[in-house]
Amino acid sequence: MSENENRRSMVLRRVSQHALTLDQASRVLELSFRQVKRIWKRFQEYGDQGLAHGNRGKPSNRAFRDEFKKDILRRYREHAPGLGPTRFAKELGNRGIVIDHETLRRWLLERDLWQLSRNRHMTPQGNRCRRGFGELLTLVSVPSRWLDAGLPAAFLFCLRDEATALTLWSLAPEESSDAAMRLLWSWIDRHGIPAALRCQRRFILLENRHPTLEQQLAGGEQVTSFSRSCERLGIEAAVMNPSQARGVLLDLKPLMGSLESELHRRRAATVERVNTLLQGTIGEMLNSRFATDSDAATNYHVPIVDGTDLRSIFCMQQEQHVGPNLVVEHNHRRFRLELGFPHVRKPIQKIVVSEWLDGSLHFLVKDMELHFQELRSTRRPTDKLAI
Repeated sequence: MSENENRRSMVLRRVSQHALTLDQASRVLELSFRQVKRIWKRFQEYGDQGLAHGNRGKPSNRAFRDEFKKDILRRYREHAPGLGPTRFAKELGNRGIVIDHETLRRWLLERDLWQLSRNRHMTPQGNRCRRGFGELLTLVSVPSRWLDAGLPAAFLFCLRDEATALTLWSLAPEESSDAAMRLLWSWIDRHGIPAALRCQRRFILLENRHPTLEQQLAGGEQVTSFSRSCERLGIEAAVMNPSQARGVLLDLKPLMGSLESELHRRRAATVERVNTLLQGTIGEMLNSRFATDSDAATNYHVPIVDGTDLRSIFCMQQEQHVGPNLVVEHNHRRFRLELGFPHVRKPIQKIVVSEWLDGSLHFLVKDMELHFQELRSTRRPTDKLAI
């Protein structure tokens, strides 16, 4: 069985165990409901064998007849021995026989009538030149071994424009979506919303975590808060492969050398002091030395003109269930939603808890914020027993 058939078998077995409905199975398999009903009927009658295509193992209806194939191979042996399949297909075309050169190549290789003369290596196609400022940004992070040994363990983040080589740097104690969102926020405050962004996989997808059934039904993999923020802003986020990331770090090595020497000369000993210098004098110095003029390039940045609050964009959102008495649990804390929602007609079963970068919490239902109050624990510590 193929990988696709194994996946269908696994999902349909869950349907047979009444763990899924056919409607849910259609969304997991990304098929129409009618098609899933047909597949489910064959699965009930024939089991796993019913998932295979009915024409598997049978000759194709569009295949050439054996007599025609033998005649073509006879013509090749008698009139064009050693001729390549492309040239032979052209000769046959001049005689009114139309056949694809790849079909001829396969037939000749099967009968050992022709051999490949050389191995053809495909030349990798590089990324197309980016000529617009903000058309594509690259986000990378490296451990703080690039910096002074006296600094605490941290990660250096860099956001670079591919057209102008303009950079923006920051230092964070952890390699997290929080730090990536803060750096992109600083870029948007300076230049606007870019068109696209590429970064390492860990900033887009949650690694070593399989999507739950609800996430499969919703469609898509488990993505990070940084990826969701880019989606809400309309930024096309893509994952870099390891070779691309190594190439970007190699290009940034001269800048990191200048950055390290400047931080050492100014004796920056804290993360806050380093970030002040990176997004201030040191950052301006690096851009003046290594970046090109961004004013001469076409600007792809989109300004924020509709009053969008970036605090509600760069945040961590998580869906939570509403328990009895409108109590919601989040990060080992309990909250109670206030009664009376004139804009909500149906009973609330799930809400979205939005945690902003400043630590504040916001409870949302269909993008409408609800009022709440935190429930403090009323348990008293038990008195120690006298011994």
